Amino acid sequence: MSAKRAATALLELDTNLASFASTLDAWRYDPMKQTKVTDFVRESVMGTWTLTLASRSSGFSEEQVVGALLELEPLRCGTQGHGRALASQLFRS
Repeated sequence: MSAKRAATALLELDTNLASFASTLDAWRYDPMKQTKVTDFVRESVMGTWTLTLASRSSGFSEEQVVGALLELEPLRCGTQGHGRALASQLFRS
């Protein structure tokens, strides 16, 4: 399983994350989107058992799964590498 598949499963099966994602408009530019998404991930995704389960089942670290999660629509906040950089910042702060 890839980190992207683990992130997709997390987005589909974590009800709290799925309900947050449904409030975002993937096709509309929102300058505050990155702040909203990273704050939500920091407060509601990091440190949860669902993230741990997704990362361990895929063989990737939690940081890699969060990086892949931040590259998926509707959570995407920039380019592909940008999601990984955001995840790195989240795990270092």
